[in-house]
Amino acid sequence: MDGSSGEQPEKELNSIESLLKRMSQFGIVIAGITGSFWFTLPYNPDSDKYKGLINFARFIVGIIAVLIVYLKKRSRDRQAEARFWGKVAVVSLVASIVAFFGYYMIFENWTVKHNEKVLVIGYQYKTDVQEFVAKNPDMSPRDLLSYAAWSPWKIWTAESIRRVRILLAMFYVLCAPIFAITVVAVAKVMTCAGSKE
Repeated sequence: MDGSSGEQPEKELNSIESLLKRMSQFGIVIAGITGSFWFTLPYNPDSDKYKGLINFARFIVGIIAVLIVYLKKRSRDRQAEARFWGKVAVVSLVASIVAFFGYYMIFENWTVKHNEKVLVIGYQYKTDVQEFVAKNPDMSPRDLLSYAAWSPWKIWTAESIRRVRILLAMFYVLCAPIFAITVVAVAKVMTCAGSKE
């Protein structure tokens, strides 16, 4: 009996397996992109002024996805690819931890939550408030805000509030792509480790 009849189903199975591998790579990229937008940091710049920053973060994640697809096409050695993505996963994990705790530290020091709303405070008091704070050094930012009808603009200078907002927005934009890189890199390591090639 001719062995070619047994080769045909095997070729078709290999073809299907190859197609599924390519689709899984695309799925990993898509999962990384969408996964990066599932988390919401405690303060996210939700005013119209900062929508551009959120879109910029999405743009960065999209560029990272394109680069990952490009790197996948260039890499054929599974072990080398797994080592590369393992290094990327470790570095991006460390970077994401540093970025998140940096964001968290800024968030804790420069925001006050009131009635489910996050108020960004400044670091420099207005001139008239400096005298009041000098006489009452034990007052917390929350106490000051309660005296000022919960308006940070009455206590801190506009410039200091603006700078803190920009710093929070920068960390927000930084966190999204780093988290996406971490998720994609871990998924790529798992894919390479599970591959038979």
